[in-house]
Amino acid sequence: MPLYQRFNISQSTSIIIWEIEETEEQLMSGIQMHPSDTHRFQRFTNPKKRNEFLALRQCLIEYFGHNPAVYYNEDGKPFLKNGYHISFSHTDGFAGMIICDKNPVGIDLELFRDRIKRIAHKFLREEEKKSIQNKTEVEHLTLYWGAKEVMVKITGNRRLNFISELSVKPFPYQPNCETSGTIKTDDYHKNIRLFFKSIESLHITYGWEIIA
Repeated sequence: MPLYQRFNISQSTSIIIWEIEETEEQLMSGIQMHPSDTHRFQRFTNPKKRNEFLALRQCLIEYFGHNPAVYYNEDGKPFLKNGYHISFSHTDGFAGMIICDKNPVGIDLELFRDRIKRIAHKFLREEEKKSIQNKTEVEHLTLYWGAKEVMVKITGNRRLNFISELSVKPFPYQPNCETSGTIKTDDYHKNIRLFFKSIESLHITYGWEIIA
């Protein structure tokens, strides 16, 4: 089974990345389809989406030895009923999970693509833009995008404005680095630790809410 990477960030936090090479039948091996899982899985008709769903359950098996039932709130944020915080992500050929027993967490998987330049104006603040150099523009934009995706996943609030409500402390581009972010709305203010890690062509952004 192609477990791609597993790394423990701390005693309470782990990341598991799965490289999707199997058929649906192979990915189904060992998975217990709980009613909540079956309800969601049956909505997928695209084979790629079905395999991503199953690969994420394989990530849960890798961590727990079994796949506990996954539930989703009204905004689509996944959660477990055993006290662990989780976040899922997938991109072409990969699925990944971050799990923590203490803080709300988020993860985003990306491949570097030039098309991100076309949407930069939708998520990049002026002070963030000033930190980007032309020679690493695509890579740096991808990190900023990933950081804001992670902050959205931590809250589960897909209605957050990527420019006015999400800010990332500007940082120089490096394939593996870290920074911090802030989520500020009329209802709450959250501080986020953000980390960036590149493994071959795969870029991973992850983070968690700082709880005083």
